[in-house]
Amino acid sequence: MKIARSVASGERQAVTQLRVELVHEVYRDPAFAVVRGIDDERQKEVVLVGPLPELATGETVSVTGRFTHHPKHGERFRVEHVEVEAPTSDTALIGYLAQVKYIGERGATVLVQRHGSEVLEKIDADPE
Repeated sequence: MKIARSVASGERQAVTQLRVELVHEVYRDPAFAVVRGIDDERQKEVVLVGPLPELATGETVSVTGRFTHHPKHGERFRVEHVEVEAPTSDTALIGYLAQVKYIGERGATVLVQRHGSEVLEKIDADPE
């Protein structure tokens, strides 16, 4: 386990890995994002901050970083590395497909209702 010194508090913070299902994107600019999600292990809300890719509600990510405390916003998880997992829940699949040009949320919902959790495999097999 790596140990690092927190600049704000001077406390030693361990590098931690979390698996988080995304609930809501709070803020985004080209180099930084703030996202709320549910930590799979603790089943508690966690706020992720850092350079995160575009993500859809319901997507699951594995993140590595450190818990920090912001004087105004409270506890946050500063992301140093992120890996996006393939969407599996209906919410994640709809969010993922809704980002595709010409599909949108309505089309994504219809596709998931029709093909269920195998929708991505069906699309790969027959993209037309």
